[in-house]
Amino acid sequence: MRGVALWVLGALVTFLATSGAFLLLASLGSDSTLSDPIPRAEPANPKSPSPTLALGLPEDRLRGLERAPGQGLTLDVENGSEEDFRSVNLALVVASENTVRPHARYYWATSENLAPGNAATVEFYIDLSPPAEDHI
Repeated sequence: MRGVALWVLGALVTFLATSGAFLLLASLGSDSTLSDPIPRAEPANPKSPSPTLALGLPEDRLRGLERAPGQGLTLDVENGSEEDFRSVNLALVVASENTVRPHARYYWATSENLAPGNAATVEFYIDLSPPAEDHI
């Protein structure tokens, strides 16, 4: 019985030593930043400000929308940075409040050549009618 216990203990120590050696070799051969589960954020460069884009969404116009198709929704986009924007792509997602049967409609618009300090008006034509009921 003593021989079996020593054999099992020896096998266990050998297995742990071999596993540790393989893990050590694997960590030496790879870049540690690639295996980092949470990537490190690069420090912000205070000399290069990020572009500022302001979006004006008129609340009174939102309140006036009805549950009907083909309604216009006007948004104002203002370039608050010091660089030109060649094109500003806007996406609007209109989602239902029904969490059991979620339904979303997607709309896209593009504003071309937005100079610094200038504003552009973007018009979306949206459909707020209730979705057709799916019969299974």
